[in-house]
Amino acid sequence: MPGRRIVLPLLIMLVTAGISAVSQSGAGHTAFTGQNGKITFVAQRDGDDEIYVMDSDGSNQTRLTSNPTDDYRPAWAPDGMRIAFTRHINDDDEIFVINADGTGLTNISNNPSQDDYCADWSPDGSMITFTRWNGVQDQIYVMNADGSEQTNISNNAGHDWCPAWSTDGTKIAFGSYRDDNAEIYVMNPDGSGQTNLTNTPSVDEESPAWSPDGSKIAYDSSFPVHENIFVMNADGTGQTALTDDPAWDQLPDWSPDGKMIVFSSRRDGNWEIYVMNADGTGQTNISNSPTHDEAPSWQPVGQQLLWGDNNCSGSADPIDSLLTLRYDAGLNTNTGDCPDLGQVVDVQSASPHPWGDVDCSGDVTPVDSLKILRHDAGLSVAQEEECPAIGVEAIVVE
Repeated sequence: MPGRRIVLPLLIMLVTAGISAVSQSGAGHTAFTGQNGKITFVAQRDGDDEIYVMDSDGSNQTRLTSNPTDDYRPAWAPDGMRIAFTRHINDDDEIFVINADGTGLTNISNNPSQDDYCADWSPDGSMITFTRWNGVQDQIYVMNADGSEQTNISNNAGHDWCPAWSTDGTKIAFGSYRDDNAEIYVMNPDGSGQTNLTNTPSVDEESPAWSPDGSKIAYDSSFPVHENIFVMNADGTGQTALTDDPAWDQLPDWSPDGKMIVFSSRRDGNWEIYVMNADGTGQTNISNSPTHDEAPSWQPVGQQLLWGDNNCSGSADPIDSLLTLRYDAGLNTNTGDCPDLGQVVDVQSASPHPWGDVDCSGDVTPVDSLKILRHDAGLSVAQEEECPAIGVEAIVVE
């Protein structure tokens, strides 16, 4: 059944039977920086897998999808407003996207001849990386967020699956069965520079999940017997077990603040969603359901915007200075999808400040316009303490 794990040593037998072995295993996640929102997961409460969402303490569990077959492997977009997931429909797996409330269901892969599954978003939300089973092998693809320009980037004779985009957008981690066991690899977004990070023969490792700051990768490993959650540095060093349970622990994802990890565990006799601190302490069952719950993904809350880019055009430029001057003069300003100028927003790692107050003085004034102009001209800009530097990405919570 889609969404259930198949152990990788069965690979040869299953491929001989014409079934994608790895398409039923693993997940890849990128934790986008922000405040900790809801957790989406897969639950089997109505005879098949459906996408659910719950608060981070396990309360308010709500079904988002309704499909007579299976929906699985959800992944939040960096804006926390959309979820990509895999839907099994008409004996085919496709990548779908829904809004956070379950509306707006859209098939974006639209490839009925091949199975597409295990999607993850690029940090800017413009692209999605995913796995395609072509009847012979699994490969890593990328496409635009609307499903256009689908491109094979791994191009390997073995099996590559369940990719995860690094938080700075420069790398994609993925599981690969090319060394007689499953290993975690990393590559550039164009497929170049493919490198084995785990390098542990006779041990299966998969389901890479990037930490919000990009310095760590959590994953699941079959060492010593059953799968446990491990963490390593982004270069593959410092491999450390976070769980050590005789049952199965797998499919990790980081909280947006980087302080916790959510994962699936079978230690209660069925799959449940657990959370723990990033060091492995405080392991707690939060789903507490008699049916199977697995494959969690943690929602980031907040917009990723350039500090000083008052109209969200993608750069801090003279137009932003003009908008700031107009606001200070009491004239109309149109900032589109940005917070309104002067509105107090919560900026991660900084105190709340009015939007457009790039020097964090407490008011939006012509001084802010001058600082934006200086930044655009490549000149030095003095910033107040704890104020984000102009032109850097900041998480802004309205």
